[in-house]
Amino acid sequence: MKTQSLETPWFILGLHLGLWFFIILLALQWRGAALPFHDRAQAVAYSSPIPLAALPALFASETWARNTNPAPLLGPFATRHFIPVTPPVPPPTTRKIALVYQGFYTTPNAEKVFLESDKQLMVFPIGGQIAPTLFVAGATPRELTLTNTAAQTNVLKLNTATTLEVPIK
Repeated sequence: MKTQSLETPWFILGLHLGLWFFIILLALQWRGAALPFHDRAQAVAYSSPIPLAALPALFASETWARNTNPAPLLGPFATRHFIPVTPPVPPPTTRKIALVYQGFYTTPNAEKVFLESDKQLMVFPIGGQIAPTLFVAGATPRELTLTNTAAQTNVLKLNTATTLEVPIK
């Protein structure tokens, strides 16, 4: 519909006559008064909005930072701007505990051992769980045997501090 109206002979004729009308107006100078022209001698002194006096200080070599890296750049398009992100350090999966075997006693129902950890005295039965994977395997008057789920054993001497590494819950 739009292209049909632009292709009609009446529209083309009107456009053609309108353009000739404007050309004749320009040729006869029916465009109004000319802009006022002022001589430079009468103009007010021009002041630049740009502070040109500060330009030499801007480009002085003391202004720019020195290259602190003694190694040259790899190429003309190499940059040290983008620093690769270091992955965060994963949280620890184990912790160290200090245990001191303080002795054991026997009751009619079970044997129990005394363990000191972080200045706190605790009592555990034989087979009891000390840490998530650490259990009391056996006790004698001079030694305590601990085992973990991987069947590794640790022997603690009486009144001697021993540091063990156990997994965090």
